[in-house]
Amino acid sequence: MENYKNIVILLAGGSGSRFERTKPKQFVKVLGKTILEHTLDNINSIASINEIYLVCHSHYIKKVSQLANKYQKIKAVLPGGDNRAESIGKGLDAIVNSFEKTKVLIHDSVRPLISPMIVDQIIKLLDTHEFVQSVSNASTDIVFDNQFCHRDNIKFCSGPEAAHLGLLKKAYRLNPCNSVLQACSSITSNITTIDVNPENIKVTYSSDIIYLKKELKKRLSLHKI
Repeated sequence: MENYKNIVILLAGGSGSRFERTKPKQFVKVLGKTILEHTLDNINSIASINEIYLVCHSHYIKKVSQLANKYQKIKAVLPGGDNRAESIGKGLDAIVNSFEKTKVLIHDSVRPLISPMIVDQIIKLLDTHEFVQSVSNASTDIVFDNQFCHRDNIKFCSGPEAAHLGLLKKAYRLNPCNSVLQACSSITSNITTIDVNPENIKVTYSSDIIYLKKELKKRLSLHKI
């Protein structure tokens, strides 16, 4: 197992259409750094992660490459596709000379607050499962197809999503989807879920910046203790 790698494909190609700002949300600065940098600070510091493949919009290759220079685990900065599925495929295609059992985590660049402990647990779960889906608890009940669903019975898909390299490459060859779970569940049932830390939000709206700033300040103060 010592030759297997743990790799993160970090997706940074979103346009942020719901974000209500002129620049893509991954480039918005919070406490002096872009959201992308905060995510890279976090992922790059996790000892169990060996390599990072960063996928972004082709217009921002130069900008992202400049930001990426200080992170030693970044193996490549790649131009993404027209959608999430194509960008994931670009990342997978770039991973060469690795065992099929290499573990790959697919993560969004605008989820900077994922817990390193959760990442380690996901990697461990891949010893016994082919796919791991991060999930978060619902905060309210919902009505689905005119049927009431209590929040205790609802889980929201979160990130990262993780699988063995061989499975991912096969899934994205046969059934490329924006949802990694949907792509992989078409060829395996050996799937499990893991509850992520509650603060692991995906920055989607401008209002999310307030929460992110508060949580980043909290983490910085803990590191100073």
